[in-house]
Amino acid sequence: MEALAVLAVVVIAGSSTWVFLDAPRRGLSRRWAAACVVLWPAAFTWYLVVRSGVEAPSLDPQAPDPYPVKLPPGYRPPAPMARPADRSDGAPPPEHDEGKSP
Repeated sequence: MEALAVLAVVVIAGSSTWVFLDAPRRGLSRRWAAACVVLWPAAFTWYLVVRSGVEAPSLDPQAPDPYPVKLPPGYRPPAPMARPADRSDGAPPPEHDEGKSP
């Protein structure tokens, strides 16, 4: 029984280390590795599914840069704006005035 526990620890540690090294190469967060350590069955399976949809960068030095815009460290682009819901009654959307409370 001890051998099975050791094997489980080796598999979880090894696969989490691989995720830690593989995720940044595919433009994913290293937080996937922490998730794999904590919730290995679900997180590792989920990582494999997400990874399959992300194209690995080319190792060819002549290939174009897949990330042409270089952002400063810590900068995240703003979230996309949501379109206002269509109103079927034809009424205009409600006005929001930042200086007044509702």
